[in-house]
Amino acid sequence: MPSAKKGLHQSERQFRELECSASSGFTWKRALLVTLCLLLNGCGSRPANVGPSIEFTRVPQADAAGLDKLDIIQGRVTGAHPGQQIVLDTRSGKWWVQPRSNAPFTKIQPDSNWINSIHLGSEYAALLVEPGYQPPAMTNELPTRGGAVVATALAQGETATVSPTLNFSGYEWRVTLPAIAAAGRITTIRRTPGSIRAGRCICGSRKSPINGRAPK
Repeated sequence: MPSAKKGLHQSERQFRELECSASSGFTWKRALLVTLCLLLNGCGSRPANVGPSIEFTRVPQADAAGLDKLDIIQGRVTGAHPGQQIVLDTRSGKWWVQPRSNAPFTKIQPDSNWINSIHLGSEYAALLVEPGYQPPAMTNELPTRGGAVVATALAQGETATVSPTLNFSGYEWRVTLPAIAAAGRITTIRRTPGSIRAGRCICGSRKSPINGRAPK
């Protein structure tokens, strides 16, 4: 009997050791699994590469009936590739390419900034496009990102003009940023679309003292 009891105690002790060993192994595996999950979640939380983007740094005022008026629009591109350009559109009922249909592209400067003149509307859009892209002169819906359209950005028009104005010699001049104005280039902006040139420093439109409209 003493021998049988001794054998029973040894068996119980071995079973407890095995149980403890199994429990320890399970705890270690669980800790390893938790660590792996944390590492995977950490990797997954890193920001994804979203590609090139466009931002506006200067937006003209909103004027849904302002297609006979011009102002300056500016922005910046992040991640653009050589050869890519900006296409600008203004919304006045439909979307109209800017500043005119036969000059629809805005060049990206070496510092990634871009600037051009634009007819006033309720909203403004900028598209980053690949070489060879041909934008429509007018469209009901803007193209979405994909294919030759690399990035898009929209902006509501401001409640008031951000361009200082100067009345001089029968003209109303809109003055752009001082750094650009320092270049000394002046462009007279007339109402006839075919005569409009992209302004680089000071833009203006002559108004008749009688009816306040720009002459053709």
